[in-house]
Formats: sequence, C-alpha cells, structure tokens
Amino acid sequence: MSNNLQNNILLRLVQMALIVTGCFMVTLLITMIITYLYSLQGINITENIAIMKVIQGLNQICVFLAPSILFLKINHIQIVDYWGLKKQKYAFLMLMAISLLLVSSPLITWLSNFNEGITFPDKWSQIEQWLQDKQHSNEEIVNRFLQVGTLGGLMSNIIVMALLPAICEETFFRGCLQKMLTDNIRNKHIAVAVSAIIFSVAHFEFYGLIPRIFLGLIIGYIFLYTNNITFPIIFHFANNCTIVIYNFVVHKYLGGQEIDSSLSTPTITLVIVSIAITAFGIKTIKRYCEYTKKAESINTER
Repeated sequence: MSNNLQNNILLRLVQMALIVTGCFMVTLLITMIITYLYSLQGINITENIAIMKVIQGLNQICVFLAPSILFLKINHIQIVDYWGLKKQKYAFLMLMAISLLLVSSPLITWLSNFNEGITFPDKWSQIEQWLQDKQHSNEEIVNRFLQVGTLGGLMSNIIVMALLPAICEETFFRGCLQKMLTDNIRNKHIAVAVSAIIFSVAHFEFYGLIPRIFLGLIIGYIFLYTNNITFPIIFHFANNCTIVIYNFVVHKYLGGQEIDSSLSTPTITLVIVSIAITAFGIKTIKRYCEYTKKAESINTER
C-alpha cells in the first residue's frame, strides 16, 4: 500500500472519528438538557420508558446517521451514487437478504451460546465481573423496552429498536466506514472484516461480540456485492424486527414464558449446514450482481 493511500485512509478515519465525536457530544448535551428539564418536574427519565425510547432514537440518529451524512457532504460525495440508491432489481436481492437471515440463524445462535459461555482466568475475574455487569445492565434496559403488550408499544419498538438502528447503523458502518475502506484498500475482504469488528465492538457488549461480528460480515458482503445500502438495511431491520415481534408475542400471549432454550440450541451438523448455505447465498448474490451489471453494460453499449 502506498504512503499516499495510507495517508488518505488515515485522514478519512480521523475525519470520521472527529465528526462522530462532535455529534456524540451534541447528543450528550441534548440528553443532559432533557434530563434536567424533566428533573425540574420531578421525573426520573430512567424510569420513563417513553422518554428513554425517544432518547435512544435520538442517539441513533445523531451518533450514526448524522455523522454519515456530514462525512459525505464534507467530502462532496453524492449520497445517491455512493450508497447505490438507484434503480435496481430489488425483488430477488430482497428475498436473498431475508433468506440469508434465516439460514444463518443456527450459526448465529451457536456463536451466541459459545460467546456467553466464555470464562476468564481467576486473575481476570474483576474484568469478567465488570463485563457481566455491563451486559446485565444493557439487557435490563432492552428488556424494559421489549415488555409491551399493545400494538402501539410494538410499533414504537419496531421504529426505535429495528428501523432506526437498521438505517442509522448501516449507513455509518457499511455506507461510510466499509465503503471508505473498500475504496482505498486492495483486499476488499479486509475492509469487510474491519468494519464488522468495529460494528460489533461499538455495541459495547462482550457477550454478544462474536455473533455480532459474523452478522456484520454477512451484512458487509451483502453491501460489497450489491453496492446498495438498501439490502444491508433490510437484513438488519428483519433481524431486529424478528426479535421485537418474538418478545411481543412472548409477553402478550405466552405470559412471559419463553421457548425452552434446549429446543433452540442447534446441533453441530445444523451449524455446518448453516455455514455452507450462508456462504452459497452470499456467492449467489455476488454472481447475480455481476451478471446484472454485465447485462446492463451490454444493453448500454447497444
């Protein structure tokens, strides 16, 4: 890699980090103002789920979506072209994106179980306890969000926990970070892997780190081959929306009694099959996009 190319990547990464930091500080300031205003009325916002959801949505927009748009605008990049938001044959690729979510679920479930079972040496017990406390704290907030029994609550969760994260996170991690890396690094697989790792680390959940990396890899390859941010968003939305709806059904119709975890633990054989079909699905998307691009090129020449 040439020095000029390295400098260009570093410059863009520093620029992106500064934009994110600035937007985060603005978000933090807004959150503090909201907290203060409600405290004047004797309201603790941590005990008000509706306010917490508004703040969560605000965080998604300000920390991920706003920096993405600012980054592209500052660098005079056309959003429609950069994110591939032009006419494309959506039906097949949408079907493939959702299919990949289904066929990869045994692998992701197995990785989740593996990640949750990781233990630390005794000398690192304090670190392990801190990570577990952080995980439990995050899960407690998420569970409070998910425990709704009305259609209004379900719709608000779909917006805050599925739609906004899908749009905001994908435009940032795939639409900006991965795109910037693939445009400047010869090995596209490294760009996909790096963005997937950063995507997972940014969620600050050690016990969800590994499965989220693999989800990031799948989404990353979908974007790499389709060159259209719509399909990563669809995959991400479908994944989160499934979790939201599942928890709504469990809370409203099953009395909070979840399905026996032993029934949802995939066998090694199923995991291997899941890996094979997922890889085949990604390869199919690649070949389909190459074929359509070639066909469009031939039609243009005519």
